[in-house]
Amino acid sequence: ASPEAADVPSPLTSYRRHGGLNCQGGGGGMMIDAPNSPVATNVDAAGCAALCHGTEGCAATLHQSADYTWVPRLNKNCYNGAGATEVAIAMTGSSEVCLNMPLAECKTQCILVAECEGITWANSDSDDHGLCCLRKDITRRECDSGGGEWDTHELTRRPVGTRGGCWRMSGVTLSQCDAQNEGFDTYVRDERPAQPWWQTTHFAERVVMPRHYKCAASATCTLPELQNVVLPQLEAAGYSVVNIDWPV
Repeated sequence: ASPEAADVPSPLTSYRRHGGLNCQGGGGGMMIDAPNSPVATNVDAAGCAALCHGTEGCAATLHQSADYTWVPRLNKNCYNGAGATEVAIAMTGSSEVCLNMPLAECKTQCILVAECEGITWANSDSDDHGLCCLRKDITRRECDSGGGEWDTHELTRRPVGTRGGCWRMSGVTLSQCDAQNEGFDTYVRDERPAQPWWQTTHFAERVVMPRHYKCAASATCTLPELQNVVLPQLEAAGYSVVNIDWPV
């Protein structure tokens, strides 16, 4: 049976979390455990760290935080009155607002909104950017045709809570890890961030476009609010590099 490490004292304070970063297999991690053979299947992040601490040469862990499955419904345009209910992207304040972003980021925005059950997305250029619209209550047979432009992707959530699979790694190159997977977190042992923390140099990033965020009921975030409110929230969520798209 796989070890569970549920009662092992936690060494998690010596690990730095990189939220949404999957370094398994050929994606930046030197795996001690095979992809289909986690060292444990029902541990929290602290228990996973304890297993790493007890393994010679272990430098990082991969912990499953949730299980998300996407099913594409190609050429389907779903919206209010046509097979879906529109949902607001976090901090936009309006379900009628669709924002331009890559498909992977659009899926992340859906995951971040508890009521979101899918996205309707229109590819607007050759760089994988398009209009991102969040949706729920999707009934695809009632959706309109996408006209060769719009696709809908339905999300199935299977949260694992705080307990999930655990893999150990002997080394990790964060810049090579998959940063488009919100179901896994990578924890690196004895890593120290640069000061300030958002200057840490690797590519597990979140791009913040302040004009799309609201720090008050009707006003976009100011630069001090980004520094004092938004950035600490993103740090707590595990992001290590944040690009600020600030108009000058």
